[in-house]
Amino acid sequence: MFAYLREVSQSFDLIVLDPPPFIRRRQDLQAGLKGYKEINVQALRLLSPGGHLFSFSCSQHLSEADFLQTIQFAAADIGRRVRLLKHLGPGPDHPTNLIHAEGTYLKGVWLQIGD
Repeated sequence: MFAYLREVSQSFDLIVLDPPPFIRRRQDLQAGLKGYKEINVQALRLLSPGGHLFSFSCSQHLSEADFLQTIQFAAADIGRRVRLLKHLGPGPDHPTNLIHAEGTYLKGVWLQIGD
């Protein structure tokens, strides 16, 4: 997917990123953050002004705050203005245990690219 996103030259109104977990172990955090940043950089680069990005992570060792910050850094690196429309997460059929923070591994954001 990384190679494909780098090669595409057309723009899109909607992109959905739902990659496999880039961070399977705690020690993979830094490498995984680079992966999430790169895939979001490429998607943000391809979006038309006003376009929408749905970006997801299922890495249990990545907090929602770090996920969002990684996307913010990606947008800043390429000079794109991005608005957060909604935080996304698991549906009611996927409950999480409040004393097991890593169980809240499904996270996502709905973003809109500024004009």
